[in-house]
Amino acid sequence: MGIALGVCAVLRNEADNLPGVFQVLEALECYSEVDQVVYSFYENDSTDRSVSLLTDWLCGRTYSCISEVLGLPHWRSEERQRTQLLATARNAALRRLMQRPIDYVLIMDVDLEFSAGDCYRLIDVLQCHPSAAMVCASSIQPLVAIDTGSPWSYYDSWALIDRFDQRGLSGLAIPFLNHQDRECWMAAQPVPVHSAFGGLAVVRTSVLRQHNVAWNGDAGCEHWAFCAQVRQGGSVLVVPDVQPRVKTDPAELGLHPDYIQGVRDLLHQSGVNAAFDAKP
Repeated sequence: MGIALGVCAVLRNEADNLPGVFQVLEALECYSEVDQVVYSFYENDSTDRSVSLLTDWLCGRTYSCISEVLGLPHWRSEERQRTQLLATARNAALRRLMQRPIDYVLIMDVDLEFSAGDCYRLIDVLQCHPSAAMVCASSIQPLVAIDTGSPWSYYDSWALIDRFDQRGLSGLAIPFLNHQDRECWMAAQPVPVHSAFGGLAVVRTSVLRQHNVAWNGDAGCEHWAFCAQVRQGGSVLVVPDVQPRVKTDPAELGLHPDYIQGVRDLLHQSGVNAAFDAKP
């Protein structure tokens, strides 16, 4: 017997990205281990065709779609108003899913490039690790990595807190300072963390129900509180070989030379040899 999967996402002005997301979800519906896919979307203040595209595609599927006009501005990524709004939106979408008999919840950001294979891989990892409650992708951005010189570096560093309570750092291809964690990452093995998201994640519904898990953006990234509650029911794992790509113009990205030197110093203190230059 296959699994029942819930898909949870929030969006605003994503008309350019939705057709690609729909293709991924249609492929996911055909996955042999998935018997049913239930959708829950939350949207607010879109001024493009996001709402009409979404409602047209959802027709004939099992879904919930909340659409609101709040008249809210676009806040910067780490502003408290933004994390609070995101937490509220994600919780609204998740509550609708929790009314359904589903086994896992796939949480996704629709502004990333990812494949159905990425989703399959996350489900497989979770099924292969019975003690894990949540598995997270490792989204990447087109920014030269300080530690490897790769043209891509780990993206969702704000959500990342490693198992030693060390915050993630921007501009690294391998977002860990601990040697064992880095070795696991390089071997494409899941790495346990205290918090992560990575733009794409799968969580056991049983854990969400048992611990009444919810996002909270009052004290920083909304995923910190979510993952802290999830870990009451099992570990949170980062999967290094699932790498959605951020749709960002490299010209918009950059790191200040002082920041680069600070990260180099941290790598050196941790015994990591950063032999490449990152260009701001």
